[in-house]
Amino acid sequence: LLPSKALFSVGSDEQFQPSVFLEDCYFHSLSSNTIGDVNQLEVFRANHIHLFKCHFRGHGHFERSNITFIRANNFTLANITLCRFSNASIASIEGIVMLTGNIENSTIRVIGNSFLNITSHHYTETGVLSIRTRAQTIVDVLDNTFLSCFTFNSVVGSLFIRDNANHSIFYIEKNSFKNGFGAATGGIFLDSNYSQ
Repeated sequence: LLPSKALFSVGSDEQFQPSVFLEDCYFHSLSSNTIGDVNQLEVFRANHIHLFKCHFRGHGHFERSNITFIRANNFTLANITLCRFSNASIASIEGIVMLTGNIENSTIRVIGNSFLNITSHHYTETGVLSIRTRAQTIVDVLDNTFLSCFTFNSVVGSLFIRDNANHSIFYIEKNSFKNGFGAATGGIFLDSNYSQ
């Protein structure tokens, strides 16, 4: 199965606010000869997103792919727990896992996940996990493992956070960063327009 835009797409109709619950699902990228970028999971609009024990696997390091793992925005809650993201060399304008909090008082939780052996050839400021806030958002990034996460053209290898919203709260605790690489850092890069 090779989709034209997303393997699993939710919320393209503005009239509905569905919720997404995926547990023990396995997404495996194939060789990509698609036009444009493709996401394994794309959420345009949802009330809640819950991913539990899912595995997102790339095509490996020998062939670059334009298939990314997750792109989600317009949600009130995104909860990604005990998932595994691995074995990918991605050349895409999309982030590999990109979560955008753009609804006021939304929550993003990324807890107990593994990001393993992932290389991004993206040319802008994203890491393997990219979290952006455009409205007041509470972000929890807890107890995750980032191992061998590389970006050759970006400021950070593992975790990129851009705060474009006043009063967002970030809890970044008990994460492990090993063997990462980015132009500025291999671990965490916080870009904020606010001083408090």
